[in-house]
Amino acid sequence: MPLLRRPRRLLVVLLLAGVAAGAAACGGDGEGAAPAGTTGSTTTTTTVGAADAPFENPYAGHTSDVYADDAHWLCRPDLAGDVCDQDLTATEVAPDGTRTVMPFEPAADPAADCFYVYPTLDYSAEPGNHPFDEPNPLETITTQFQAARFASLCDLYVPRYRQATLASYPDEDDEVDDLYTLDPFATAYADVLDAFQTYMADSNDGRPIVLLGHSQGSHHLIRLLQQEFDDSPPMRGRLVSALLIGPTGRLRVPPGETVGGTFQEIPLCGGSDETGCAVGFDSYAASRPPDFVDPVDDGTVRACVNPTQLVDGDDRLEAGYFGVSVPGVETATEIIPDRYTAECAETPDGQVYLSIAADPPPGDTRTVDHVSPVLEDGDSLHVADYNFTLGDLLALVEAQIDAFGR
Repeated sequence: MPLLRRPRRLLVVLLLAGVAAGAAACGGDGEGAAPAGTTGSTTTTTTVGAADAPFENPYAGHTSDVYADDAHWLCRPDLAGDVCDQDLTATEVAPDGTRTVMPFEPAADPAADCFYVYPTLDYSAEPGNHPFDEPNPLETITTQFQAARFASLCDLYVPRYRQATLASYPDEDDEVDDLYTLDPFATAYADVLDAFQTYMADSNDGRPIVLLGHSQGSHHLIRLLQQEFDDSPPMRGRLVSALLIGPTGRLRVPPGETVGGTFQEIPLCGGSDETGCAVGFDSYAASRPPDFVDPVDDGTVRACVNPTQLVDGDDRLEAGYFGVSVPGVETATEIIPDRYTAECAETPDGQVYLSIAADPPPGDTRTVDHVSPVLEDGDSLHVADYNFTLGDLLALVEAQIDAFGR
């Protein structure tokens, strides 16, 4: 299968993510509940072992010199200096302009764990891997924006890893069928796998698992799911869901189906009460849909799971989380509810994507635009996949954790 275009550099990360000095910060293609805008299966996916079956941990006894070192973790419940344990207070700006400060409350005793893998944050011009001994502040900034708010729902585990640099991604015309035949990606994935096995051996204790990723992080989690979950009923039985956000076409299904392409057993999520399933989308502005033909010709299409459709059955996004653009907001992050819509769409060439548009309700006084600044640097909303959908992703995971426990 030919590889797809490189993920875009996060040049607008500081615009999209509120950054508080010394504290919290806010840091393609794919979409909705099924391909080509369909709603997907309504069959509950909690039948593979699930919550009431005894769980024998396949990673018991795993040890790691790398991940025994606290310096190789960004977030972990027992970690001193946990970057996810920060003040994430934000300001909600309602359609009438009313500003409300929203304190953040982490869960006191969450029922599940979340394991997050961050996107490409090393923009080096040479192929290779980002070394452990070179701090990258974007690791903290992006983790705090994309993952830290899930601490209201789960215990967070976030490893540092020797990610492949941006230049390691092959160009569109390179003859590379498998990303992981390239040394930088094999190295990066080996770290992710080692970190996950360490988490499972030392901390999981049979708890439900939510996987969170974006871009390169989603690529590694897709491989992890293929190798460690897809043919393992016990591991699938621990999976609440996998948010494989911004997979840049690497999460695929046959047309009209929810399983059978990238995964043989793990379906796309078709409802907020389904567990053991995957969510993936690559977002584009409705005003600028993808203009290229999908280079993959294997009888599959890009997956599209629209989180707002799963949460409440409509196309209005619950709330976006952005860096501050509204005058008078004093927190690092502004929350913009009821402003944007999302729907799975398909181009005439058959390219499936999540189409995001501004659709302010009647009487909306907010003069905000979070789409145009992203498009100034790229042809998609890839770098803002989480920004627009975070309110719905949080609501979805909350519902799925609740469904898993029933």
